[in-house]
Amino acid sequence: MLFIYNEDFDYIRPALDRTFPLIDPRTGEEMKALDSCWENPITKDVWVGILSELDQQVVAEPELRNFLNQFTAWVKNHLQLADGIEVTGNL
Repeated sequence: MLFIYNEDFDYIRPALDRTFPLIDPRTGEEMKALDSCWENPITKDVWVGILSELDQQVVAEPELRNFLNQFTAWVKNHLQLADGIEVTGNL
């Protein structure tokens, strides 16, 4: 599990939002948008696109670039052993 503060998640969310709608790989139901109060299972193939977008994102602040690099490295590492990663919201 990786905890990300809401204000830091704001830098990742646009890339996630652009992937929706998605099909829940467990239930087959359509997920119309990222649910900030529930589970959002995202498959490995979708994460590849998200990571590519985050890697190409132009960032002026070195600290933000470092954060995004650490996040994408964490996701890539875990996707070596997983079929996907679930984003869970909690407002």
